[in-house]
Amino acid sequence: MTQLLVEDAGGIEAISELKLGLIRRVAALTVEAERLECQLADGQPVDIDVLARVSSHIRRISESIGLNRVSRDVSPTLQQIIAAHQSKAPEKPNRAPEASEATTAAADAESRTNASSPCSDDVIAEEEAT
Repeated sequence: MTQLLVEDAGGIEAISELKLGLIRRVAALTVEAERLECQLADGQPVDIDVLARVSSHIRRISESIGLNRVSRDVSPTLQQIIAAHQSKAPEKPNRAPEASEATTAAADAESRTNASSPCSDDVIAEEEAT
């Protein structure tokens, strides 16, 4: 219970010794309140005044500690994100080719493919001749 409350308060490094002591008191009182509530649920006799006072002490000490959960930033830094991205991403060109360059490059590649293709008519005719 103490560990959960410490985490809610922002972690052990974010709290003072005094606050840690208050958290321990709240944890002990919470366990006692739950024990009393279990007895009540089982039909055993419980001093309701004691349960009410324990609950009141929990509330008052919790207000001193702070009732709101304090979240810690555990996300990676911008530098870590960039480094991870650069280590995984393949190197890319700085700019995309212009449309005329892309068209010319595609036409050149197609003519080279057709000329040396093992399925072109000239290659097939040469293979049949030999």
